[in-house]
Amino acid sequence: MQLYSANGTKAVLRVLVSQTVILLALALVGLTEFWAVSKAIDKTYIQTSGLIFFGAFFAAILMLGAWNIIAEIAEGVWSIRAEARVRSWLLASIRLSLAASAVGLALVIAEAIGVLSSFAAGRAFSTLVLMVSIGPPLVASALLAAGAYKHHSGQTRNNALLLESVTDADAALSRINASVRSNNGASQTAARPHPKGFYVAGLMSKPWHESDEFPWMKNFEAASAQILAEAKQALGENFEKLERYHYPGIDTNSWKIYSFVADRKEKPEHLSACPATAAALRSIPGYPFFRDAMFSILEPGGVIRPHRDHSNLFLTMHFGIRIPGDGFLEVAGLRRPWIEGGSLIFDSSYEHQAVNASKEPRVVLLVDFLHPGLTEAERRWIVDAPLWR
Repeated sequence: MQLYSANGTKAVLRVLVSQTVILLALALVGLTEFWAVSKAIDKTYIQTSGLIFFGAFFAAILMLGAWNIIAEIAEGVWSIRAEARVRSWLLASIRLSLAASAVGLALVIAEAIGVLSSFAAGRAFSTLVLMVSIGPPLVASALLAAGAYKHHSGQTRNNALLLESVTDADAALSRINASVRSNNGASQTAARPHPKGFYVAGLMSKPWHESDEFPWMKNFEAASAQILAEAKQALGENFEKLERYHYPGIDTNSWKIYSFVADRKEKPEHLSACPATAAALRSIPGYPFFRDAMFSILEPGGVIRPHRDHSNLFLTMHFGIRIPGDGFLEVAGLRRPWIEGGSLIFDSSYEHQAVNASKEPRVVLLVDFLHPGLTEAERRWIVDAPLWR
């Protein structure tokens, strides 16, 4: 779900509509069962009633768990009043449904053991309990679905007008264009940072950083020819042994690596085989506290699908080694081509993807290094802290 976007509201709307339909179907089945003509309390009636109330009870548990989570993002994808409405209308009605469904199950047990044997009384009480079990969340779901549909329709109209106001060709409005496309669900990568894990407050946040912001970049540029030569030799000699890069959720056979540092641990044999590359890496502040430092190979036609990293602690550099063209790196909806002998530096807590549409491998030196906005004290804390990768 893309937060604050038409796609987010659409997802909430789908959940509400599906929930309303399921509750309505459960109500109709229940009423049909309880008001069937010429019926007595028998085994079939008890089994069916039990299934109906168990269904209502189970549905209430699922809805309660889901909406306790969804309520947290309702304001972002819907409106400032939505979270309050979800909590006051829907969650309250679901809790009532849970209690009534439990009473209904107790009623079925009483009928099964013969405590309640009057069909007329059982039918009337079952109907009342069913109305309390399903009625309030059904009404709340329908009302909230109507509100979500109205809000989604308004967002869709507004976003369509915004899309008409910008074009891909207008370079001066590239960030505006990327944001509009992301909010309208027309971009593969979301425009907002949304790391999956630990987040450091107050760090400079922007999708792309420029090379001249990092004085140590001159060491890579000066050693560009040597790094290229080392990459050719190391990759040529080890091509069949290159490991596939494992990234949960986006595993692809097209992404191979030759690692120098992985999760702060150096690979001495690879560093010694590429001394110029190793010297350049050691010039980066914080070495070797990198998430990764490696030759990253994206094979012909390879695509690394949109993803975002676990924290804003790191920035990522792609230093171009072998760039065949016809490819790009996209971060937060903004695309840039790789540059041979030059670098792209970005914040991987923004959603990003890589595409090599050429017929040759693309090779970059990839380094995840500590964000330069961290103070020395913060760096020391991070080095010692039990943070996840």
